[in-house]
Amino acid sequence: MSDTTITPYAQPLFYFYLRKTGDPTAAEDLAADVLLSALTALREGRAITHLHAWVWQVARRRYAAWADEKRRSRQRETAEAEAENIPAPENTLSALIRREDVALLRRELAFIRREHRELIVAFYIEDRRIQDIARSLRMPEGTVKARLHRCRKMLKEGMQMAREFGPRSYNPENMDFVTSGNMPSSLPNSAMKRKLPLNILLEASDNPSTIEELSMALGVAAPYMEEEVALLVDATLLKKQGDRYVTDFCILDGETQMRLRRVLRVDSELRTEAVRRIALDVLPVVRRIHPDNDRFTDNALLWWLLPHVHEIAMFADPHYTSEFPERSCGKDETWGVTGFEKVENADWERCWMSRCLNAQDGNAAGLYQYDHECEAMWQRAGILGGRQAALLGSILRGNRPLSSLTDTEKGVWQSIEGRFAHAEGDRAVSDVVVLPRMGLDELEAAVRCHPCYPALEAAVAADFARLLDTLRAVPSQVLQEQLHYVASNEICNSRMMVLNDCLADGTLRLPEKPESSTVGMWIELR
Repeated sequence: MSDTTITPYAQPLFYFYLRKTGDPTAAEDLAADVLLSALTALREGRAITHLHAWVWQVARRRYAAWADEKRRSRQRETAEAEAENIPAPENTLSALIRREDVALLRRELAFIRREHRELIVAFYIEDRRIQDIARSLRMPEGTVKARLHRCRKMLKEGMQMAREFGPRSYNPENMDFVTSGNMPSSLPNSAMKRKLPLNILLEASDNPSTIEELSMALGVAAPYMEEEVALLVDATLLKKQGDRYVTDFCILDGETQMRLRRVLRVDSELRTEAVRRIALDVLPVVRRIHPDNDRFTDNALLWWLLPHVHEIAMFADPHYTSEFPERSCGKDETWGVTGFEKVENADWERCWMSRCLNAQDGNAAGLYQYDHECEAMWQRAGILGGRQAALLGSILRGNRPLSSLTDTEKGVWQSIEGRFAHAEGDRAVSDVVVLPRMGLDELEAAVRCHPCYPALEAAVAADFARLLDTLRAVPSQVLQEQLHYVASNEICNSRMMVLNDCLADGTLRLPEKPESSTVGMWIELR
């Protein structure tokens, strides 16, 4: 066996010790100790029949020794505290104020953990007796004394330190994030509207941090940090590991995003050519499935059809997943989120694309949002809401005259007319693509039967393979846990790459009035 035999154990050992200790530094030291023992044993030629069992036996023994030393250290501190004659609260506080700068004392109280801060305040500020504190906290008096001893030691050490706040305390960062799934509580979007929660999540991304560490990194006093962290834990965006907190979703840094963009550009001309040829050949099917679709130009239909053709192959790939973890933050919450560090790079290709869908009463309205230099191509005329989709679908499916609308329906129609449909006499005419369910089935069958479809399937499979290989090389535990979800989000960028290529070669053109255009919008009659 060679030294490389040991390498795969590095990360599992680190996370094993991190779960046990809650301390990244201790976890690194313990993991390094075990790896060194294994390397030494191999180089000395020791006969190790079952390496896996041997490594984990050594790992458990090292942890047991570490835990035993921690226990003895706590016992020594307790004994010191019992032997120490803790002075009266008022005398101690007065001495601190006389000897030290009171501003430093206030600073340290702001940045220590809640349980330590509350103990200091109870004893030294509120003048409560040891017995009363012990009774209210339901712990032995000796434990209270030991904790007071540690708190005083921490305060003294902290007051003597030159505290250095992190760069996010004066230069907060922004990040983009993509969400998907069912979000009736409006989470996670509502939890990440402000810079403070965003920067907490950035700081704790693959970096388990205590409240004190987050406070120092962001320059926010611990009482306020505790409240923000609690909200993020409740939103299932942060999770607790011992006394540390770590971001519970993947945030991709700029360098990784650039690598993923380059990976999707490998042989991308094959993907674009397959999508283009299929879309152009099945255009007559889109026109045939509903009479209103015959009003649209080829250009208008292709803004919807090109990404739709690509999605048929993409969603069918065995690596694609649209499954999200159930969330404990509300009823029927099933959603995922991925964060993205801001990228400033001349080679950066804008290729995000969002697919929104609102459904009600057997009808659904959809919108593709396009990341393009023309900012109006993201939102355009907006998206049909649930009530609007229900009414427009009802009118189109039943061929209802506008004169038959109730007073309530007329109010909804007013919010539709001129944006997503218009009136011709007593008839409503859709200005978005209309897709009856049976027509969608016919269109999908035509796409799958096209001679270029196998080439598109092969291109999507190759994209997934390269994305997964790239993501597996990123040393992020949460990313590895959500590998296929992140890869499925990333492959969606290839849809916009196809549109970018088609804009470049003239297959597509920007609409004349992008801010009010309905290209890329549709209504499904289910």
